[in-house]
Amino acid sequence: MIAYLKKYIRNSIAHRRLKHKITQQLHKGEKVKIMIGSGDLCEAGWIATDIDTLNVLHIDDWQYYFRPGLIDALIAEHVW
Repeated sequence: MIAYLKKYIRNSIAHRRLKHKITQQLHKGEKVKIMIGSGDLCEAGWIATDIDTLNVLHIDDWQYYFRPGLIDALIAEHVW
C-alpha cells in the first residue's frame, strides 16, 4: 500500500510539473515542443515526457495536456 501511495504522489507531481511547463512556454510565447519518452533528459526548448506523464496510447493523456493545434513539434525517443 505504501509503495502504491508513493507512486501515486510521484505521478501526481509529475503531471502537475508537465502541465506547468506547457503553460510556461505558452505564456512566454514560445513554441510547444514535446519530446516523448525521454524521461527527464531533453534539449533546451523542449519539454520532456515519459510514459508516466504522457502515455502516447491513451487519448485521455493527450486531451488533458493539449488542445488541438497547441503542439508545434513532436519527437519520440526510446518509444517502442
